[in-house]
Amino acid sequence: MAYHTALYLFLFLPAVCLLYQLVGARFRPWVLLAASLVFYWCVSGALMIYPLVAVLLIHDVGIWMETAGKEREENQRRGALVWGLAGLLGILVWKKYGSFLAVNGNRVLQLFGMGPFFSAVPTLLPIGISFYTLQAVGYLVDVWYKRIPAERRVERLGLFLTFFPCIMEGPICRYGQTGQVLWEGRPITWENLTKGVQRILWGLAKKMVVADRLNILVQTVYGNYESYSGVVIGVAACCYTIQLYMEFSGCMDMVAGSGEIFGICLPENFRQPFFSKTVPEFWRRWHITLGAWFKDYMFYPVSMSSALRKFGRRLSGKGRYLARLGVSAGALFPVWLCNGLWHGPRWSFLFFGMYYFVLILLSIGVEPWVEKWKARIPIVGNSRVFAGFQILRTWVLVVIGELFFRAEGLKQGIGMFWSMIKGWRFSQLWDGSLMKLGLDRMDFFVTGVMIGMVVLVSILQERGKDVRQEAGRLPLPFRWGVYYGVLLGICVFGAYGEGYVPVDLIYANF
Repeated sequence: MAYHTALYLFLFLPAVCLLYQLVGARFRPWVLLAASLVFYWCVSGALMIYPLVAVLLIHDVGIWMETAGKEREENQRRGALVWGLAGLLGILVWKKYGSFLAVNGNRVLQLFGMGPFFSAVPTLLPIGISFYTLQAVGYLVDVWYKRIPAERRVERLGLFLTFFPCIMEGPICRYGQTGQVLWEGRPITWENLTKGVQRILWGLAKKMVVADRLNILVQTVYGNYESYSGVVIGVAACCYTIQLYMEFSGCMDMVAGSGEIFGICLPENFRQPFFSKTVPEFWRRWHITLGAWFKDYMFYPVSMSSALRKFGRRLSGKGRYLARLGVSAGALFPVWLCNGLWHGPRWSFLFFGMYYFVLILLSIGVEPWVEKWKARIPIVGNSRVFAGFQILRTWVLVVIGELFFRAEGLKQGIGMFWSMIKGWRFSQLWDGSLMKLGLDRMDFFVTGVMIGMVVLVSILQERGKDVRQEAGRLPLPFRWGVYYGVLLGICVFGAYGEGYVPVDLIYANF
């Protein structure tokens, strides 16, 4: 029961809304909690035990830390935090990375002439384990630093970790953002209902019209990559980048719209990332809540650690530049190592993380020279042409990164990259090569029109326009005409039905 399915859109969500509105304010949070548990049961069945264990764990550990803090027993508080984090991360490592570690551990042993020692036993992965684990870790750390008080009511923590719009793909929320709001039991208003449905439709159009259609081309090329080279692989990598954005941002639209119906404002996960001029800027605009989590709970603690500060002081004798670069590398490396691993137990994901680690470190390293160059030639630094070049450069670097991200393994990623750069022929763009990849001219036309609409909305948002607010000011007949037009477009041009394979949510597997 994913967010784009008929079961969710036409049965589950309306039923929850109806029951939520019929009961009193006191019981509305309980309706959301019950709906969240039913949703998770429908998706993962008995694996629901894992988020419930996480709820009980952080509830007891949070109270333990707060009680110990009142008694000034810092060692006990620290011990509680360590045990809580070990429990959460231990389950994550066991369920998600156990087989990966076993297989690669045996390979290392074989290098020393030793036989296989570890047994790789495949385990079923609870949906959303990476997302609710990060939320749970964030809650414990916030209680540790006394940013928030420990929640005494376990049902509130339960709703925070399992809220059904967020459980599959995020966004990664902080307890201070949504923990209390979820339990307020706000009534469904006509304004919230229409705005929520509006955003759900927009997200559904992104996924059904663009992402699922492009998936056909991407699957064709990546599934038989040895048969393709040059422009074809480059087009497939670009299409996957667009597919991933349309899929993930579209899902976030559906998630945010579902929350908005109940008067719950969830944090945004995207902010026009493809207008970024640098790779670091791109990651400040893409999957914002994940980046913010790594920044607050890993980058800053590592940056302020005594070990890294000692390392920085040692490097300072060799110059401020090397000290800054060395400290940045020390803080960024664990962030991007964990970022790659967070996406899954695959060497291509690890390469993906290290790829961005190198790019961001390089951007920090060349920044002084770039700024000097801009100061000497201000007309270039401030020109639209140069800005366009920066955006295009970032696009190219991102597409290369996503090529490896999509690959089934590092070997496939390297092979596709090499085939792309050695067999480049622009004639493949018009000689009919692209028409053999599962899409026809109408598919490309429909996809292009929808992408154009998304680009137009993004441009307006980038210029500071509140598109939704502006749309709300349109005359009622015209406004509803647009809504019905989008719905009709999804029904007519959506990639579903005969000839199409249903596409699961990509990030639900993370």
